[in-house]
Amino acid sequence: MCEVIVKRITQKYEVKISNFNISNVEYMNDMFRECTNLASIDVSNFNTSKILEMDDMFRSCSTLTSLDLSSFNTSNVFDMNEMFKDCTSLMTLDISSFNTEKVTDMKQMFENCTSMQEIKVGSGWVISEGTDTTNMFTNCGVQENELTHVTI
Repeated sequence: MCEVIVKRITQKYEVKISNFNISNVEYMNDMFRECTNLASIDVSNFNTSKILEMDDMFRSCSTLTSLDLSSFNTSNVFDMNEMFKDCTSLMTLDISSFNTEKVTDMKQMFENCTSMQEIKVGSGWVISEGTDTTNMFTNCGVQENELTHVTI
């Protein structure tokens, strides 16, 4: 059973997803892509342990200001291409639980996140040799050497 509640807030929308079972899902490509009026979203109950691809997942969610993905299990993900690209209002991002050991594509992951002030990463944030990081931080308010490392 999936219960989705969309609440209109002065032309922006907040999405609350409860009892959303994605435990057998492998591909989350484009899931929220171009949700330009999405102001906030709670994905804290998502079981992402089987996800393989997250490319373009939040791309062009231009009204999101913060996103907490600290509960995401990304140990099987290999594609994060353009995951947050063009999230122009996104100021804070918590990806401290991300394990990027298997990720081979991080192209343009944070490109055009012009309002970004902080990206929290944990010990699992590893960019392996051979991972494509082309334009990963192009036109982003935070650069790779400015990531906030947190202890999990």
